[in-house]
Amino acid sequence: MHNKCIRAKIQVTAVFNILILALTDLSMQQQPLVTVLCLSMNHEAFIKKAFQSLLSQTYPEVEVLYVDNHSADNSFAIGNKLLAAGPFPFQAYQRDRPYSISANLNFLLPLAKGKYITILSADDWWEQNNLEERVRYMEAHPRCGFVHSAGFVYHHATGIAEPEKLLSRRSGKVFTSLLRRNFINSIGVMMRAESLQAVGNFDENSLIEDWDMWLRLSQKYELGFIDQRLVYYGKQPSNISENTRFMQEGYEYLFAKYAAYPQVKAAKDYFKMLDIYQEARNLKWAPALLLLLRHFRCNRDHFSQIFRHLCGSR
Repeated sequence: MHNKCIRAKIQVTAVFNILILALTDLSMQQQPLVTVLCLSMNHEAFIKKAFQSLLSQTYPEVEVLYVDNHSADNSFAIGNKLLAAGPFPFQAYQRDRPYSISANLNFLLPLAKGKYITILSADDWWEQNNLEERVRYMEAHPRCGFVHSAGFVYHHATGIAEPEKLLSRRSGKVFTSLLRRNFINSIGVMMRAESLQAVGNFDENSLIEDWDMWLRLSQKYELGFIDQRLVYYGKQPSNISENTRFMQEGYEYLFAKYAAYPQVKAAKDYFKMLDIYQEARNLKWAPALLLLLRHFRCNRDHFSQIFRHLCGSR
C-alpha cells in the first residue's frame, strides 16, 4: 500500500511537471512578434552601440528589418555583421541611392510580420527592457495604437547623457493637443501593426514624417505613455532636426496639410516664437528684451525667456 502511494505521488508529480512545461511552452508561443525597422546612413561611429542595444533586449520574439541609406562609410558592413551574429532573424538591404526616411520605412513595412512595429535609427539606442516594457503596455491597453516613453538625450560629441525634457506625459485621445505641438518622444515609439495598416504608409511628401504619422494615428487611436526612461536620442550636428531650413519646410507642409483644424494656428505661433527666441539669443540684452516685449505672450515659456535675459543668462 505504501509503495502504491509513492508511485501515485511520483505519477502526479510527473504529470504536474509536464503541465507546467506545456503551459510555459504555450506562454512562449503566445508572445507577440515585434518587428524592428532599423535605419542607417553614415552611422559607422554609432551603429555598434545602437545594434548591440537591440540584440541585448530581454524580449525574445523579435524580427529585424534593416536598410542602409546608401552610406558612404562602413555602416552597412558593420550593421550586417552584428545582426548576423545576433539572436534574431533579420533581413538587410543596402540602397543604391539615398532615399527619404519615409521612403525607407515604406520599403520595409510590407516585409514586417510583427503584431507590433518599432523603429531604431543607428545613432540612437535602447535600454535592455525597452521592448519588453512596451509590449507589456500594449497588451494591457488594447485601445492604444501606439506608445511612447521618457528617455535621455545623449550628446555624441561629449559623451554626456541628460534626461530628456518631456513636453507632456499625456496619453489617451491626444489629436487636438498633438496638433498644437509634437510632444511625443519619437525614439522607440511602438505601433500596433493593424493600426498602422489602417492609417496607411508614412507620407513621403512630409519631411517631418514622425509628427505626421502620430497625428494620423491619434485621429483613430489612443496614445500610450510609459513613465520610464527607456531610450536614448543620439544628438549630433548632422541630425536632421538641427537643419533649420529643412525643419521649417517640414512644418509648413504639415500646417498646410492640417489647415482645416483651428489648433494649427497655435502651432504656427509656437514655432514663430521659437524663431524669435533664437533671434533674441543672438542680440545684446537690451535689444533682446525689446524684441521679447514686442512679441509678448502671456505664458510660462515667454516669462522664462524674459527672466533669462534680465538675469544675463541665455
